Amino acid sequence: MAPCVLCIYQRWPYAAIIVIGLTAFVLARRGHAKPAAALIFITALIFIGETLLAAYHVGVEYHWWASAFEGCSTGFDVTGGGSILDKIESTAAVRCDAVAWSLFGISMAGYNAIIAFAMGIYAIVASIMVTRKANGF
Repeated sequence: MAPCVLCIYQRWPYAAIIVIGLTAFVLARRGHAKPAAALIFITALIFIGETLLAAYHVGVEYHWWASAFEGCSTGFDVTGGGSILDKIESTAAVRCDAVAWSLFGISMAGYNAIIAFAMGIYAIVASIMVTRKANGF
């Protein structure tokens, strides 16, 4: 099951969250709670952005709107040798508007939207709790 362009774009925020989250963890362990809380809040914002991207992908999958991303139906490289027509004919297109897998009628992008939203709320609550604890409340 090859990922489409939107599926790949949905992976990048998680890479940023891992780096920022680990930095926040190290800061918190060293007693720098306020900067850690700020980084946790930044991860919350990234999770909310991820929710929007995944929800957009769900809309594309269920044909509520067309994708604005050009690479959603092709994945070939035109810089190499050979004709463009040969590359187009030999490339299996991975479509963003086709549900590759679903469970209970919810696609992977749908589950990503649900989980990212829940993690965003959790990160907001965590940043508030860390800030309150750092301020002695």
